[in-house]
Amino acid sequence: MDSPAFESLKQRFISRCRSDLELVHELTLDASRATDPTVRTVVHRLSGIAGSLGYPDLSDIAKRVDDGFLMAAGPAPEDVRHLEAELVRVCGDL
Repeated sequence: MDSPAFESLKQRFISRCRSDLELVHELTLDASRATDPTVRTVVHRLSGIAGSLGYPDLSDIAKRVDDGFLMAAGPAPEDVRHLEAELVRVCGDL
């Protein structure tokens, strides 16, 4: 059983995922958003923290997108769509 403090942190994370979802959705619509530092920061944060809060799939997908930012072509569109879908799933945990 998780502590109340952990559950509170997890709920705040899920709530924040809603705004993260909006940014990722914008990235699915416009690949040029991959150069936006705000989008890159959100994806990097997700790749780092999601697994620790019980969302390893979200962390793995965000890491693929984050790694894609380092490539000349940017993240693969299917990875971005997969990240968006996983964020929708996580937001449903509220």
